[in-house]
Amino acid sequence: MKFKDKQYVARVWYRRFSLEPSQKTTEYTLRLADDFKAANQLDMMPQAVLILGFRGIAQLDDVEVTINDGPALEQNGYHYNQSDHDSFTDILAYNVPISCLHRGDNVIRLQRTREYAGYMGEIQVRKCILRIDYPPLAIENRLRTTLEN
Repeated sequence: MKFKDKQYVARVWYRRFSLEPSQKTTEYTLRLADDFKAANQLDMMPQAVLILGFRGIAQLDDVEVTINDGPALEQNGYHYNQSDHDSFTDILAYNVPISCLHRGDNVIRLQRTREYAGYMGEIQVRKCILRIDYPPLAIENRLRTTLEN
């Protein structure tokens, strides 16, 4: 599985990942097996996208997402509104700088960006997937590097 595309799927339905009305921030720890330092040394740095499914947001920028105290992640323009039993889940994708990630535990943080007068309900994460995509020639590069050494 080294230097191969993969998806890390968080079990957010098992261990709640949500912002209660009184909370400003919450976090979820996602453990990664990829060795990004080794990938960088072999010139095979992947791209990463975090896909989150939110239930209970009023606007797409109601929450700010960070990983490991890195900068706020930027939405990449993907948005899908999925029917989820009795409500809707907004599926959003965020580009993740690889410099924010490391092997082991990575902390995904959500922070409310605004407060609404009157009702402010719970924001739940119903889906959390970190997609890691390596360059298409990564395997060829690895083989060439191995053969040269």
